[in-house]
Amino acid sequence: MPLQSGSAGTGLLSMLAARAMGDEGRVTACESYLPMVKLMKKVLRLNGMEGRVKIINKRSDELQVGLDIPSRAHVLVSVISRLSSL
Repeated sequence: MPLQSGSAGTGLLSMLAARAMGDEGRVTACESYLPMVKLMKKVLRLNGMEGRVKIINKRSDELQVGLDIPSRAHVLVSVISRLSSL
């Protein structure tokens, strides 16, 4: 089951989703901010998850089926927050 994580940040939700899907779980994570992509790659490597989470340096609404991802995701995981509400 394809799963996509939008605005992936450090990758915590992406890793949790991949683990919840079992040994075969694969997640495509989108993150548009390059410094966060670099941090996420490090976090995934340190947690042994780099083979289970594919990182794409784009916003999720910029992804193209057939180019960036092979098919539409069945599940989308995203954290939606507003800094002004904190």
